[in-house]
Amino acid sequence: MHSYKGNADLVIEEEDHVIIIEFKQDDKKSIKYMINEAMEQIEEKEYSRQYKNKKIIKGAIVFKKGEIGCKLITQKNL
Repeated sequence: MHSYKGNADLVIEEEDHVIIIEFKQDDKKSIKYMINEAMEQIEEKEYSRQYKNKKIIKGAIVFKKGEIGCKLITQKNL
């Protein structure tokens, strides 16, 4: 998915909802830091802007060596 400020890593769009996922990988940063970084990127780059009147799920999936972290939040646009 392309916004005027960049591209999300993964977008799954259905009739009444959309899932926007950002992936991060870094062996030096903490899982928590990368999750926050990914979620901030979704907001700053306004990846959900074009999805009016849809339920939006925003998420981060991050990788560090043998660890995986994930966070999902739900937002409803009115």
